[in-house]
Amino acid sequence: MNKIIGKDKLEKIFGQWPSFHDAEIQQIILKRYPENDMRWPTLQIIIHLLEITKGLNKNNFVTFIFTKINELVLENFNHQNVIFALKINELTDSENNDQKFNVIFESAYGCDLSFQCNTIEIESVKSYHE
Repeated sequence: MNKIIGKDKLEKIFGQWPSFHDAEIQQIILKRYPENDMRWPTLQIIIHLLEITKGLNKNNFVTFIFTKINELVLENFNHQNVIFALKINELTDSENNDQKFNVIFESAYGCDLSFQCNTIEIESVKSYHE
């Protein structure tokens, strides 16, 4: 998790890296750039993350940006896309094909999502009430 850009934004609010259990994928945006643009395809995901501990309600929208995505599998996106777990594993040199992470949004209900990517960034963490 140390190689995730902006992870401190989440850790500041939650005190640690959250589990993402029962979080919900709200939005997925896939973007490719023109052929003469050297940027790689990106995947932006907005997740509603709610954690209630010791009477504290931490209710936020987290925006992730994943760059140079590859081997994308996206199925069953519907009216509710609850995550059982978010799994991010660093790939070894022998298995990475120039990718650095394997990412799985393990579905509890709705969206199944997995892919490999080169970078992971937490672009923003905004309060649900903003």
